[in-house]
This record gives sequence, structure tokens and C-alpha cells, in this order.
Amino acid sequence: MENENSPEPKLLKTTSTDSEESTMFSLDQVIRNGLAKLCALLSYDPNPALISVWNEALQDLSPTVARIAFARLQKTFQPTAACPFPVPAQLRACIATAIKNSDEAKAERAWQYALDLRRKYWNPDMASGFSRDMPVLSDRMNQAIRAAGVFRDFETLEGLHVWAKRTFIESYLRYGELEQDKYLLPGGPVKDAIARLAKSKALPE
Repeated sequence: MENENSPEPKLLKTTSTDSEESTMFSLDQVIRNGLAKLCALLSYDPNPALISVWNEALQDLSPTVARIAFARLQKTFQPTAACPFPVPAQLRACIATAIKNSDEAKAERAWQYALDLRRKYWNPDMASGFSRDMPVLSDRMNQAIRAAGVFRDFETLEGLHVWAKRTFIESYLRYGELEQDKYLLPGGPVKDAIARLAKSKALPE
């Protein structure tokens, strides 16, 4: 059975060699190496300000994530007359794609786990609706289950496996987005409001 509290897939998968390299090079060195390879691949003459612009734009990344994102960008970037050389936003798009794919895979596993819970522990004939050994769930899992109405009778299998699943996945992903948004904001009323919103969507303990 899939444990919904199991570790999340890594943002960008790394090997032991990747980890070793990330300790050998600073972020500045990774950016310099990545840009040098891009310039060679694209026959691009670097602007003197290129390194400083990229360094400023990528300061929040770890060397390992930046190195792997550069490797992906080198494989996927298609130069055009309007954009002959990539910009930092395009490297971040590589990272965003990896995050999206990772989150969707986790949401699918969480849905399968919710179905396991329904099959093994849900019992509408019991006062609480569940057997006593029902696992304690995270706020995120509780919210998605409640939004989809997983623990209720469905008139058709389609209702459970299509419509309820769609609602579950959307709710599960949205909760993750709200959590990520909290870390993008400085402390203050807006961040506190997002935290309250995420908490309000969770079932009480």
C-alpha cells in the first residue's frame, strides 16, 4: 500500500556523482560553466553582463539543481531570431516542469492510497464511519479526500474513478501550490492570509 507520507520525489533526480559535484562547485561556477557550454553550443558571443545577470536571477537555486537544469536547457533550447540565447526564465521553466511532473506523480499515488483507505477502513455502518485502525492523515490528504467525497457511496464507478478522482487531484495539487506560495512571500499579512486559507481547507483533527 502506498504511504501518503512517504518522501516526495526529488525536484530533479540526482546521483551520488551529482552530489559530489555540487559540493565541488559553487553556484557561481555552475552558472559560468553552464553559460560557457550554451555559448559554445549556440555559437553565441557572451555579453560582459551575462554572468552577473544570470547570477542575480538564480541566487535562490542550489548548485546541484542549477547544474541539472542547465543540462536540460542545453538539450531542449531551440534558438530563434527573436531569442538566439536563453534567458534565466527559460532555465526556471525546466525546473517548473520537473516540479509539475513530480507533483502530478505524487498526486496520483495519493489517489491510489485514498482508494486503499476507502476499501480497507471505510464502513458506513459504523458510528464513526471507519474501523478503529484507520490511519491518521495529513491536512493535505484530508482536504483532498473531503473535496472529492471519497468516503461516501457513489451511484456509478465513473462517479468515483473519474469525477471524484479529478476533484481529488485538483485539490491535492492546489494545496501544494498554496504551501509553496507561503515560502515565496515575506512575513506579513499576505503570507498569514495564505497560511490561514490552507489551514481552513483541512479537516479538523
